[in-house]
Amino acid sequence: MPMMPNPLGALPFVAIKLIGYTAFAAQLRRHALAPACGRNGGQAELPGAGTVGLVRVFAGMIGGAIYAGLIAMLELEPSTPVLLAALAPLRVLEWAAVLLILFHSSQRPRHFVLIGSLVGMVVSYVLDIPAIGVWWLIPGLPVC
Repeated sequence: MPMMPNPLGALPFVAIKLIGYTAFAAQLRRHALAPACGRNGGQAELPGAGTVGLVRVFAGMIGGAIYAGLIAMLELEPSTPVLLAALAPLRVLEWAAVLLILFHSSQRPRHFVLIGSLVGMVVSYVLDIPAIGVWWLIPGLPVC
């Protein structure tokens, strides 16, 4: 009988993504040379790494739901490698949006969003390895 991944596998999937994105965000904060200008005459603090990680996980969940909905609506049945490869532009856009919103400074390096988005896409793919692996290792549910 065919099996599908157990929905409980989503919990470690999200946890792995959150931990990885938060660790990457900590590195991003180091490379954001100047904090965003604040109205208090000084400089506002950069967003916390946990905040960036959490926002990126939610952006991924929203983007993933839209992506899955489009695939279902178009009745496509791509292979897993094609499915993952097609995520590249979406992941770059998700990272760019997160970086533009949370690191909103005219003082940050010009290349910060571009490089951060491209490296973030790679981080997302690297995190897929343990995240998807764990999801599929958890005993599945029968598909009738």
